[in-house]
Amino acid sequence: VNSASDVAVVVDPSNNPIVAWTEGDGARSNVYLARLNMARRQWEPIGASNLPLNFAANSRANWPTLAVHPSGLLVLAWVEDDRPVAKTFTGTEWRALPAGIGPNGRTTGRPRMAMGPDGFAVLAWLDADAGGAVRAARSGISSWTALGTPQLGPAPPADLVPTTLALAVDGNNRPLIGWAQGTGDAYATYARRWDGSAWQPFDGAPSNAVRLGAFALGVNSSNQPVIAVTEPGAGDHLVRH
Repeated sequence: VNSASDVAVVVDPSNNPIVAWTEGDGARSNVYLARLNMARRQWEPIGASNLPLNFAANSRANWPTLAVHPSGLLVLAWVEDDRPVAKTFTGTEWRALPAGIGPNGRTTGRPRMAMGPDGFAVLAWLDADAGGAVRAARSGISSWTALGTPQLGPAPPADLVPTTLALAVDGNNRPLIGWAQGTGDAYATYARRWDGSAWQPFDGAPSNAVRLGAFALGVNSSNQPVIAVTEPGAGDHLVRH
């Protein structure tokens, strides 16, 4: 193991940063996690020290993502051999969620994870078995539940395949997904909220005939989605929301 990448960061309820990352040797890669103890000013393992969190030995782990609940519940998800998987810390060890190791599906990109007030994790990913469309699933007491069908927006000026993905959960435990579609010098963004039985679209998400920079999705105090994008220009960036 000689390189580290795919860093993800979250801050726990005690304001301690938690960092997840992967280390690999080109053939396999492992996912690790540590917390910065602000009182001691040092990084500390969460669980067994210096042990990878992969489910299987000699697997390839990529793209970790983290979510923490106000109660302190911590969930780590990543892609292991093309499958989105997740573990939670019980206080003494890392285990698969009660719902299982992860939803059924394959992805070749970074997943997104979020938790609402109820503490159940939601995962979103670009589905390799559905042409790269957006899929999401919610963890439950004993299984993962797929949320609807794979999602795509209408054909933008360039490409149907989503290139950027974001996920949030509002104060009523309703997941929201957002993504950008497009290549070259044009993009369109989309946002949809789960109403308990289907994904409902929001109109008016920003789009433009320019190259997309960064993309982010959040929820405001009224439980409405907020999308922000950057559009690179000549030594300058425009933020649209």
